[in-house]
Amino acid sequence: EQRSYWLEIKTKRTVALEAAGRHLADLRLWRDGTWLVDAAPQISQSQARPEQPLSVARLTAELPPGLYLLTAYGGPSQPWTEASDAKPFLLRFGIPTLAPALRQQFTMSEFGVERFVVPAGPSHFRLELPSAQAATLQVGSYSPQDPFRQQGPSAGIDKKSLPPVAELDQSENGERLVTVTMAAGKSFVLQHFESNYAYRFNGSGS
Repeated sequence: EQRSYWLEIKTKRTVALEAAGRHLADLRLWRDGTWLVDAAPQISQSQARPEQPLSVARLTAELPPGLYLLTAYGGPSQPWTEASDAKPFLLRFGIPTLAPALRQQFTMSEFGVERFVVPAGPSHFRLELPSAQAATLQVGSYSPQDPFRQQGPSAGIDKKSLPPVAELDQSENGERLVTVTMAAGKSFVLQHFESNYAYRFNGSGS
């Protein structure tokens, strides 16, 4: 079986598409629904729920303006430890951009990986969990042409971490890609800001 979605591109841009499913085998883009775009997906496996693994397809392509058909193709089922007829399928488009300074709670998706683009400026990054469990925080430079590329230093949390916190200090020009990896359905707090010993600004008033 297959599922398709129309995608309208109004200006030339690079698109980042990510799909996950128990039966997912391939992910492709078709110009006007008929011409295959020369871009192949990266296929991997999600362990966000070890007892229910999903196939993951990540597709990146630079597209001129036009109408495109995104099609996900089904294939053999991923074996699960418990018998189930469930056929989950997830699809997401792009990577969200966060504010230059932030402290916010999130819930890990079924992908087991959440990525965020952070503008230039922050130098301290912190991942905080409500209880100790396996999780990883990674911060590296962001490339719009290769948005899924994970690079840069990382810090981890395990079941013995007390407090359950991972922190990274990184000063770098340009946008950063912040990646959090952990089990699906778990909550986490992500925080980042510019950390300096002194701040200078001009202003008037109280």
